[in-house]
Amino acid sequence: MKLSDDTAKKFPKMLYYVKINMPQVAEVQKIVNAIQKLAGKTTKETIKNALKWGQGPTITVVKNLRCAGKKAYGCYTWNSDELRVDEKLVKDFEAGKGLVSMKNGKQVYLLGVTILHELTHWADAQDGVDDAVPGDPSNEEGEAYEKGVYGEVLG
Repeated sequence: MKLSDDTAKKFPKMLYYVKINMPQVAEVQKIVNAIQKLAGKTTKETIKNALKWGQGPTITVVKNLRCAGKKAYGCYTWNSDELRVDEKLVKDFEAGKGLVSMKNGKQVYLLGVTILHELTHWADAQDGVDDAVPGDPSNEEGEAYEKGVYGEVLG
């Protein structure tokens, strides 16, 4: 994953999270498997590499982010190499906020959930085929990822 120099300077905690913590996620099989399951022919290696600092998509922070005409925490445009996240979500993270609780009581950062949700869309696009999500006519891979890993849609 990548950040522009300006974004890295403006959001130092997010820089640390993306540079240090996200590469650790590549070793969490439940997460990598969930993304790969929804990504068609995209390999686990491609997904793991995308989680490494300096590789894969660039994360862009957008003020008042809208996706498909609706307010959103994150957004991915098919065939792009950019994951967009809402500025308020990032500012909350920088302020030490933004934790959400899962059904099991564990807490996760909504920024991390959002980045991985959008990375699922990015991974699905890497083989050039928008693969169907079983049982979901809306074909929302990101939400299917969240349900598979967290037990529900958190974002």
